[in-house]
Amino acid sequence: MIWRHKHFCERLPEELLIVELPTTKEKIKIVPGELRKEHVKVSLHIPPPPENLPAFLKRFAEGYSSTHLSKLSKIIGVAASHHRLTWIHPFLDGNGRVTRMFSHALLGELDIGSELWAVSRGLARCVAYYKANLQAADEPRYGDLDGRGNLTMAGLVDFCKFFLTTCVDQVDFMAGFLEREYC
Repeated sequence: MIWRHKHFCERLPEELLIVELPTTKEKIKIVPGELRKEHVKVSLHIPPPPENLPAFLKRFAEGYSSTHLSKLSKIIGVAASHHRLTWIHPFLDGNGRVTRMFSHALLGELDIGSELWAVSRGLARCVAYYKANLQAADEPRYGDLDGRGNLTMAGLVDFCKFFLTTCVDQVDFMAGFLEREYC
């Protein structure tokens, strides 16, 4: 994913590689492929501090690269990893785009999807709902029966359902778009 951020940002014009910190109004140049060195806030979410990013990304890679999972579990894992990577928010800017490209690539590795459809298109069609589902999965656990980590398992399950439903919607859309009637 660092590679993906690097190659994505290297193709951007210089003026798109500058971000302004909302709190200080300081302008910072984005270095393609570099983990953020600043504390950030995204809507209501405060991602992990910059010094903890390597540990979070290491755990992320370990958690979502399991070879013993079934294909179905790996597909569900793409949806879960999509949320978790946006939650980590490793870069100063471009996290959403990089995460969507990352998810598309993971689906491709599982022989799900093609150049004809992308989950990004579906997510862009309902961006407010997409962001609301991401935010709901950022919530803390709702008691002892809501997963094992700090974040709500129920919110993550709902996000995964939304994400995978969006994938199916895009497959159906493209299938219908490409269908031809023959006389």
